[in-house]
Amino acid sequence: MASPFYLFRKYQRLFIAIAAVVAMFIFVLADPLTSWLQSGSGPQRNAKAVAASWNGGEINFMELERLTQRRFKISEFLRNLVGSAALMIEQEGGTPVTPNLPDFRIRNNVNSLSVQRGCVTTAALAKLAQESGISVSDAFINHYITEWGLGRAGDAEMANLLTQLRLSDKSLFAGLRELLLTHIYTNGYSLATAGVTPEQRWQDWKKINERISLEVAQLPVDNFLTEVPEPSESELSSFFEANKDRFGVMFDRATGLRSPEPGFRVPRQVKIQYLLADVDSWSQKLMDEVTDEQIADYYQRNKRTQFVNNSDDEASPSST
Repeated sequence: MASPFYLFRKYQRLFIAIAAVVAMFIFVLADPLTSWLQSGSGPQRNAKAVAASWNGGEINFMELERLTQRRFKISEFLRNLVGSAALMIEQEGGTPVTPNLPDFRIRNNVNSLSVQRGCVTTAALAKLAQESGISVSDAFINHYITEWGLGRAGDAEMANLLTQLRLSDKSLFAGLRELLLTHIYTNGYSLATAGVTPEQRWQDWKKINERISLEVAQLPVDNFLTEVPEPSESELSSFFEANKDRFGVMFDRATGLRSPEPGFRVPRQVKIQYLLADVDSWSQKLMDEVTDEQIADYYQRNKRTQFVNNSDDEASPSST
């Protein structure tokens, strides 16, 4: 069978454009799908309602739930398969080695939301892979499963695992076929773009994203001022009244450029409150209210801290 990467080398520009469209689809889909998942498990929602759609396909909530459950079971099947095979090898005194194959096991810290997003992405990319001519045979899937069983897990062990997980062999093959198609498609895209120059990528990006092309010429304003008459006082007054409540320095959040709308309102720069007092005048004013008894009492309470003179101690010679 011809290598599927031949198609990518031949139609690499087409695949670049398709992959960009799929990326935009996933970006647009993420928020609505997240909102639905966070609103609850959806028992009150129509199971046949469309959960996600893209150019060429769609998926309803019931199908999304089925694919998610299948994805978890396939991950658990692969984990138990390689685990039991590794145990056999260890009991025989050998050292098990993880097969050098695409690993479709779900990490323990991945939440259900990420798995559901992955199921939608896999469904879309697997269909694109099939439409581009890529195929995965049953023999290839059997080889993949055998390798994950480290060559030790037999049919009986695999059948037992499928029974424990309540996963049919038909669902296992269907799920693995979609995952392998997606893996070959995305890796083929990476291989096809490895030799694409930045200039080619820029041109491909513009074909998808550029909606308008402009050729701009700078015209000096001073050359046209003589053709514009001076405004009248009434025009200036009306212009000021219409824009007096708008700040003069405003920026458009969408473009980051200064707004073309005029404004004459000046933002408040600072607001200060202060208290001014003359200590000397207040001291003279309150001097007569302080009695000798209050002075003596203050001295007795603070003489050890505020009225200690250390000059004599510092000047006296130290005893020997």
